[in-house]
Amino acid sequence: MLRPVSQDVGPWVGFPEYALSTVQRECARFAKSRAEVQRQLNNFDESQSTYEFKSLLEKMNMILLTLSHDQRVLDVSEPVIWHTDLHLGNIFVSPNEPGIIEGIIN
Repeated sequence: MLRPVSQDVGPWVGFPEYALSTVQRECARFAKSRAEVQRQLNNFDESQSTYEFKSLLEKMNMILLTLSHDQRVLDVSEPVIWHTDLHLGNIFVSPNEPGIIEGIIN
């Protein structure tokens, strides 16, 4: 069963938490406004069902939960910083140790 989450935007402790975060955010959005989800689904095709969408989220949760704990997946997954506006002005380094990044802002 999916756990209720309002926002799951990190930071994540490990790969399993990161892998499940998208599903958790979508479940929270679905719980907040099923009508808004239906409106967005209608952009693709008016026959799209929120029940099918919810079922898909539940299946994704089960699959990602299994895959994110599989050692073969863990062996090839590495943390990556994904920032669409990363530049030197967004990176804070230690004043005493310039090789140590203390923070990244948006």
